[in-house]
Amino acid sequence: MTSRRGVFLLALGVVVAAPALARAEDEEDGAYGRLDGDFMLHLGAGAALAAGGPALTLETGALYLSTAGAYFRYADALGSDGARVRRALASGLELRPLFLARYAKNNEAGPAHLDLFVDSLTFQVGAWWDSDRRAPDPGLARTPGLEIGLGLDVPILARASGPYVGMRGVLRWRAADLDGAGKDDVVDRGALLSLMLAWHHVFYTHLVDAGDRVLR
Repeated sequence: MTSRRGVFLLALGVVVAAPALARAEDEEDGAYGRLDGDFMLHLGAGAALAAGGPALTLETGALYLSTAGAYFRYADALGSDGARVRRALASGLELRPLFLARYAKNNEAGPAHLDLFVDSLTFQVGAWWDSDRRAPDPGLARTPGLEIGLGLDVPILARASGPYVGMRGVLRWRAADLDGAGKDDVVDRGALLSLMLAWHHVFYTHLVDAGDRVLR
């Protein structure tokens, strides 16, 4: 009877401890789930500080191996009378260069929150279209300007897939500014600083191995 009880308790201990051990092993691999798929999708919403007052901001993007991809951003002043930019659309390229470089050099030593935070350093460059309150046409500008962004994401969980708090700083130049005809300062040109609650999710698209066959 004692032997059976001992075997039962040992089996119960293994069952209880196995998930925790698996999570610990997964967290110590340095990827924290970022290599569980080939693409990482992020979607966030929050508030942005801009010329004339706050604005609602939405951002989404997809990154190959959590490193390089594209983004889309929308900002809306929600009818604020003081906002210089009523609304704006932006789209471009996004680069997070630290993950693969640090992973290859075995620098992903933990803790997971710190590694994910450091690797989230983001560079963005793209085109943007705004609805300027001073313009006679309330619609978006026909000629895009240039925007350059810098961001960081703070993970809430110790995993790549999950909730994050995202921070973005964006500098913008309208077409007139690029032509040398603009007279606005950095803030009035459409610069914004945003804070968002975001969700990141790693998934497989099999984009690279779409044509591969299973050898039997």
